[in-house]
Amino acid sequence: MTPILNAREKIIKSATRLFSEKGFYNTSTDEIAEIAGISKGLIFHYFLSKEELYCSVLNENEIKLERRLKKAIKNTKSAKEKLTRTLEALFSYFIKNKAVLGFFFTEVVGLEKASKFKEEKKKERLKILKEIIDEGIEKKEFKKVDSKKVTQFFLGVIESILISISKQKKSLPPKKITQQLLDIFFYGIALPKGYADEENK
Repeated sequence: MTPILNAREKIIKSATRLFSEKGFYNTSTDEIAEIAGISKGLIFHYFLSKEELYCSVLNENEIKLERRLKKAIKNTKSAKEKLTRTLEALFSYFIKNKAVLGFFFTEVVGLEKASKFKEEKKKERLKILKEIIDEGIEKKEFKKVDSKKVTQFFLGVIESILISISKQKKSLPPKKITQQLLDIFFYGIALPKGYADEENK
């Protein structure tokens, strides 16, 4: 049975769709109200401004994502497994919620509150990844590296993949994307010594 959405949930759902398809400035509260099937005045009963609604849409999705990530790493024993499950959960969430990707990693000029919110959440994602990498170094699963620099590079690659996914009609399965990314992250792109010679025999 499909759950009945309350007015606030309808507004969030409609705003998510429109902000993704048209962007912040090209989306009007009239359009959001029309798609949500509520009055425009009701939007401002729940949200003080369109920017606050935009931030609420981001926050709602961040909360859902955080729950997914926490659930994914529950009972994991190694840092490598934790990193794998974190990425699988991350890619899985955004592939299933592509509407969010349209504006999740894109800055909107002139929205100070939204920009600060996104920056804070990015720092949180960096912190999560850094803690996993530090754990792997401590457990001697990963070599000793500058975890801060590695984390920043790694998150940049992840965000680039997510932006690419947002433009694709069909994506690879989350596990496949994770495997390809971690193969490069863990083992690099260089072939083992003697591999090329074996291939040419």
